[in-house]
Order: sequence, then structure tokens, then C-alpha cells
Amino acid sequence: MRHPTLLRVLAGPLLAGLLVAGCADADGDDGGTSPATTTMAATTSTTDATPPAGETTVTGTVTEGVEPNCLLLEAAGGPYLLVGGDRGQLRPGARVAVTGRVDRGLLSTCQQGLPLVVASIEPAP
Repeated sequence: MRHPTLLRVLAGPLLAGLLVAGCADADGDDGGTSPATTTMAATTSTTDATPPAGETTVTGTVTEGVEPNCLLLEAAGGPYLLVGGDRGQLRPGARVAVTGRVDRGLLSTCQQGLPLVVASIEPAP
């Protein structure tokens, strides 16, 4: 029976370390927790305008999303995915001013728009 040499004993951990190092992202990406990466994961649209943190009011036209029961607000800096709110007021074609909070971390099956958690809705001209 042969005894393993030191090279054989160290080969396994050495190869495992090389595999892990090879899988690391060379550009210093933090694994998807940067704001830009999180935004892209949560939305399918890209915009240059970033809504302010906290509550905001957005005026636009309600449209249907590609998935059932998903409503979007087509507006400057949008589209916004409308989360919550009175569906009687949020019907496709309605022009409304929605006040709410943008939640970039919110996951949804709608796969469209920047999530806007609705606090209030007003008709808009």
C-alpha cells in the first residue's frame, strides 16, 4: 500500500483555491449589492433620471404590463410599476398623479418598471 505524498495531499486544496479565485470577479463587483446592479435586477427599463429617496409624486398615464394584473405608470423617469393603490382609479388609459415611495429592492413577477408603492392617487389633467 502506497502512502500519499505531500504533493498529493496539497493538490486538492490548491486546486479548490484556484477554482474559487478563478470564479471571482476581476472588476471588484461586490456580488450584486451595488445600487446600479440592484436597480437593473429589479427593473427591465433603464433611465438616466433617478427619483429622489423617500416619497415622491409622479404624473403619467396608466398602462397594462406584459404580465397579468401588472399596471405601469408611463411618466418622465419611468415607467413605474404601480404597487398597491385603488385599482378603480388605476385603470389603463387614466392620467393620474401618484404619490408614493420608490422601492428599488422590491421583487415582482411583473418584471417591468421601477416599483412605486402607492400612497395616494389624484386625477391629473
